Amino acid sequence: MAVSTRPRARLLPHIGVLIAMLFGMLLVIGVYRAPSAFAAGSGPIIHWDSAMIYPGENNGYPWGPVGERATVHGAQFVDAAVVGQAVNLALLPGDVNNSPGGSPYEFCKLAGPKIAIGQVGVDSSGNFEYSFTWPAAASSGNYSICAYNTVDGLPAGNIDDGPFDVLSSTPPSVSVSRSSVAVGQSITVTGKHWTPPQDVNVYIATCADCGGPIVVTGVAHSSGLNTGTFSITFTIPANAARGKYVAGATTHSGVLDVGPAGAKPVTIVAAAATATPQPTATAAATPSVSTTVGGAGSSSGGTAGGLSGVSPLVLILAGVGVLLLLLAVVLLIVLLVRRGKTNPSPGAASASPQGWGSPSLPGGNYGAFGGDVPPGSATVQQNWQVLPQGWGDQIPPTVTQQPPFGMPQGDDAPTQAGMSQFIDPSAYPPAPPASFPAEGGDSPTRPGN
Repeated sequence: MAVSTRPRARLLPHIGVLIAMLFGMLLVIGVYRAPSAFAAGSGPIIHWDSAMIYPGENNGYPWGPVGERATVHGAQFVDAAVVGQAVNLALLPGDVNNSPGGSPYEFCKLAGPKIAIGQVGVDSSGNFEYSFTWPAAASSGNYSICAYNTVDGLPAGNIDDGPFDVLSSTPPSVSVSRSSVAVGQSITVTGKHWTPPQDVNVYIATCADCGGPIVVTGVAHSSGLNTGTFSITFTIPANAARGKYVAGATTHSGVLDVGPAGAKPVTIVAAAATATPQPTATAAATPSVSTTVGGAGSSSGGTAGGLSGVSPLVLILAGVGVLLLLLAVVLLIVLLVRRGKTNPSPGAASASPQGWGSPSLPGGNYGAFGGDVPPGSATVQQNWQVLPQGWGDQIPPTVTQQPPFGMPQGDDAPTQAGMSQFIDPSAYPPAPPASFPAEGGDSPTRPGN
């Protein structure tokens, strides 16, 4: 049976259209270059290094902050004025591929201000490579790069892959939460202006970008298109050697790096010694001593009587005061006892005067003492202790007249018993009345005082 070829013939135009569409897509994909691809062209061209281009960002054009490590690659500089010679490189604001005059040569010649970045030699094939740090003078906006010959300073008429977009006018930086950290403790490293947002390698090592030993390292992701901040915290391992270190950071591409100048010093020290708790000695309890004065108890031990917190000086003064008060009470008692012996109560006087002299000499003179009867009818004071009550406010008279012959000068003091000189009873003061107030004195010679 014959097979019809009509359906197959109908499909051929459609297959051709499909093949054409696929070819067109492949062409578009080929035109859209990868980040590391270079723009095509027959004239002089300067390519930005692929590390400066972030896949899927900024339309495939390079961007970053001031301070970025930029690298450019020159190709097809075959003009006789530059091949095998040196060229001067400069940054200019704007896009050399879309200059108002439509000519890269005119753009590189007329645009400005020109920011010189260095000089590089062109090899015999018309190629060169040059690295530089993005200058602070080009701190915002879009910039292109142009090459100039050193003979007359005219442009080489080059283009580039597209303008570089400056995201931050400040270079990437790091800071640390502390400059000294002990093993086992934590330290935080923060960063700014790591633009555009990307992963950042952060570390604490013996030095920055020197390949030396690393104590700790980690990856932080910066945030903010124009701020590029990050923060990461490290714990210093216990086996870390004590000494001087630095905290630094760099991106995977290496175009952003604080370098030795931007790294921050960090000193790692030994961990602080932990004090071992010692057993607390318990003092033996001291018995409280309580002193009672006038019936009121005053405790001098512990915190009794509200004495907690009282200074030792106050306690000593209080004790001295209590002792003085006790001495005063004892002295008062002794004086009262002695006074009771000196001044007996009424009616307690001795019935028989003591120590009277016996008459033995002519003229009533007394040559012996100790008799119990006074001479004649004379009334004289004999002994103060046997005076009737009532004499307390009177002073016994003192003899001022010449005594009788053979008698010494004297008075009626109790200490001179039997030495009274008065013969005339009227010379001695009469006894006080019974209503006379009781004596109150303490001295035999000054009663009443």
